[in-house]
Amino acid sequence: MIKHLSKYEYLWGYAAACISGCIFVLISASWTSPLFPYEYGYDSAWYTLMGRAVTKGFIPYRDYFDLKGPVFFFIEAFGQIIRPGRTGVFIIECIAAALSSFFVAKICRLYLSWKGTFLTLFLYYLAYTSLLWGGNTCEEIMLPLSFACIYLTLKFIKTLKEEETVRGIETLAFFSGIAFGAMVLSKPTLAAFIVSCGILILIELIKAKRKDLLIKMILLFFAGAVFIIVPVCAYYIFNGAFNDFIYSAFVFAFRRSTDYYESFSLEWEKNLCFCYAGFITGLLLIKKDRDFGYRRLLLITASVVTYLLLHLGTPYTYYFITELPLWVLLLVETGCLFEKTVQSADKKAFCMFLFIFSLDLLISFIYINPAYDKLSENWVFFKYPENTYYDGCIDAYEDIPFYERDDVYNLESGMIYYEITRQLPTNKYSVNLPYFMALDPKIESDVLSYLDTKKPKWIISEKLGDFDNLNTREYVFGHYELYRTTSALEIYRRVEY
Repeated sequence: MIKHLSKYEYLWGYAAACISGCIFVLISASWTSPLFPYEYGYDSAWYTLMGRAVTKGFIPYRDYFDLKGPVFFFIEAFGQIIRPGRTGVFIIECIAAALSSFFVAKICRLYLSWKGTFLTLFLYYLAYTSLLWGGNTCEEIMLPLSFACIYLTLKFIKTLKEEETVRGIETLAFFSGIAFGAMVLSKPTLAAFIVSCGILILIELIKAKRKDLLIKMILLFFAGAVFIIVPVCAYYIFNGAFNDFIYSAFVFAFRRSTDYYESFSLEWEKNLCFCYAGFITGLLLIKKDRDFGYRRLLLITASVVTYLLLHLGTPYTYYFITELPLWVLLLVETGCLFEKTVQSADKKAFCMFLFIFSLDLLISFIYINPAYDKLSENWVFFKYPENTYYDGCIDAYEDIPFYERDDVYNLESGMIYYEITRQLPTNKYSVNLPYFMALDPKIESDVLSYLDTKKPKWIISEKLGDFDNLNTREYVFGHYELYRTTSALEIYRRVEY
């Protein structure tokens, strides 16, 4: 049974959940946390660079090429407005983590006691720590939107089933539309739970024969999506970059996601364990229970949709943050079955509890060692803050004369250089060049044309001999000489033979 607490006890409980989220970011996000001032990550540095570029008047995709959606870059820009550098992004991360933890607690409190809620939060952080990598990712920033939609959906359906007056429909539909628009314009695969919740609501409203509510929700959902999508499109139309936006964020991004240059791997499937466990649990849950009915459908739908979407692209560790809501829902079901087993002598419920509990233990076992390794690594970063790569970037920056720093071409040097030096690239294609060239040969011709016509005096690169594009590599070796090698980068100076 859920124990009813006073208003102040609820307040302290949710405050503790939010604070735990901020502490999680502080000790886990090594690329942004002030505890690790010399640790930087490529992806995080690129995202902060894009945010910094927006604040300087540059237009994503037109001025700097990438395939993440613009809403995420605008959030990064907001972080730079709050505080330049990593500090503003760290604040954004803390807000996102606090909101995620808040809604995890709200979801749990629909069905569990506070003890069950905080145990769920602990296990949620266990998996999150091993998946976070270094922090400041699109999956991380958008996660609270998924949790909020799940909470609003579950609360709405409980009301639909238990009361004659349906409440919260306007908030749920409009907010879901906003969340969907933000996710699609950041990274479409993140919208897995919005889609799953929509399918669940559609089925439940059809079962309840509430056509009036269905039409109302669809209209409000589209209104919410338009609320996000229209201003973004207007921004790119106004700046004459709409075609660049559509090509980069959708056409090229889809081409990359379906490239499948990484074949099937056990590591990939291991990180999809939440989907497997959610699907199996959903199929086996007790059907006669009113609550289990719709939660069972949500587990099945979300497991399938998330599984399919996460097979697009590459299996970078932090991509699987998208699955974390499934982990929370699994833990909620475990808690519900445990309480049902304690309150009654239902053997079927007890057997189901043992089975789902074994799945929880298996998942916890999978992630406990990576979480421990991550925290141990961060402890080393904290205790020994020296970083030779950081020093190498500073050396490369200072080696180039001040008056020639606008005449530098970034050729796959990684974005850490620009994060450390607070510079912006002078060239449009500044990251993942060999891979992007392979997907779109026009990028290769644009790069070679730029080098041949603009003739930048300096090139900065990481081990140009390993650059995986023969034409570009031969051009640089034919027109530039190695000027200096630092602990992080190679510096080339243009010469005319």
